[in-house]
Formats: sequence, C-alpha cells, structure tokens
Amino acid sequence: NTNSSMLERCTPGECHARKDIFVGDTNRTLWEILPLLNATDVFVNLGWESVFPLDSQSNFTCDMEGFMRAHSNIKLYLISHPPHREKQYEDATHDWSSKLECKVDVLDRTFMTMGVPSSWYWDQQHVLSILNEEYDHRL
Repeated sequence: NTNSSMLERCTPGECHARKDIFVGDTNRTLWEILPLLNATDVFVNLGWESVFPLDSQSNFTCDMEGFMRAHSNIKLYLISHPPHREKQYEDATHDWSSKLECKVDVLDRTFMTMGVPSSWYWDQQHVLSILNEEYDHRL
C-alpha cells in the first residue's frame, strides 16, 4: 500500500525516497499547521535578520493580526532577534514594538540581553543555552 509506505519511518541517513508533506512559508505555516497543534501561545519570527530585516517583520505583523482575529484561541508574539555580541549596547535603543505596522505583542530579546557577559554568546551572533534560559525565565 502506497500510503502505508509513506508513513513508515526510515533509519536516519537512509531516507532516500522521502516526500515532503508540507512546504510553505511562515504565513502558510500559521494558517495550515498551527491550528492543528492545539497551541495557545506562539512566538513567531520570519527568520534570519539579514534575510528578513525589521521592515519585513513589521509587514508580517498585519498577517499575524489577521490570523489572531480568525483564531482567537491562539495568541501570537513577534520575537525579536538577539543583538549581535558587539552591538549589545548600541541596539538597546531600538524598540521593535514602536516600529511595527500592526499592533502585536513583542518579545524583545534586545532589552533582555543588556548587560549579559559576552561569554553567554557562542560567537558574534549566536547565544548559548544560558542566555536562552534567561529568555525563558522572562516569558
């Protein structure tokens, strides 16, 4: 049966005949996948800051707002990027929530990162689990 063979799990590294069940962008994922997950609170970001700068994130807030109107049981939050290690203090003056096209709640990791030791970063851009734990505590 073709359907049962598609549902069988393969050994990692041996999945040569796999088929993508879903392909889509963040907006399509919101509308088609998220309602199936029975989620109540979701943190959303379009992706890497170099690919999706603030203006892209700002435009996306209107899609988020429309989704929350249609799915009042799911609360979306736009989550900002953590600042680069060397720009930790420079970026502290930016406030995403005041620069968004539509009104959504923001989890702004810039302010949460102020004053943390540089050793909490893996490299210039990536944070270690200790900083992620700090983000979790502030939720």
